[in-house]
Amino acid sequence: MRNIFILYMPPKNPEAIIHYEDTIQKRVSLDRIKPHVSSTLATKLESIFGTDLIAVWGSNNSKANRAKFESMHEGDEVLIVKGKIIKFHGRIGDKVISAGLSPELWHDLAGGPRAQSWDLIYFIVNPMEIEVPFAEFCSLVDYKSDFQLHGFTKVSNARLTRFYQKYTDLYSIVTRLAERY
Repeated sequence: MRNIFILYMPPKNPEAIIHYEDTIQKRVSLDRIKPHVSSTLATKLESIFGTDLIAVWGSNNSKANRAKFESMHEGDEVLIVKGKIIKFHGRIGDKVISAGLSPELWHDLAGGPRAQSWDLIYFIVNPMEIEVPFAEFCSLVDYKSDFQLHGFTKVSNARLTRFYQKYTDLYSIVTRLAERY
């Protein structure tokens, strides 16, 4: 059973929005990533992405986020939500904890010392930018329509079980929903 992770991007957080533009929309070359990861991971990323730019996202290395990150596996689903709109869907290609890669990808916009780092880093395959109301997803996994996201969320196993009893995969559903909006 694939996990589903939801990453919340507050619409009034300019830093998150710029980071989204830099590493999700514009994506990242493997050349920027290689110096900060093991040669094994670099080789794997090259086999997955070839010369294509890579969609990359990261989360703060807190205790709660670390537990979710450790449960993340290749092929798991990921959604990025801005405000009340799902902006992005993809699947986990691989992940790494890297204090060196984080500042390479996400600079402090204020120009001072970094207030936080995003060391829990995931590389995303099959990236798809979409515009789907988050409420549509809420109904799929039995969240209340006004469910409030915060940061990095993993859909519970009980909700995943119910979801996968009804549907084969999230990708096809999100694709159909995106066509409606």
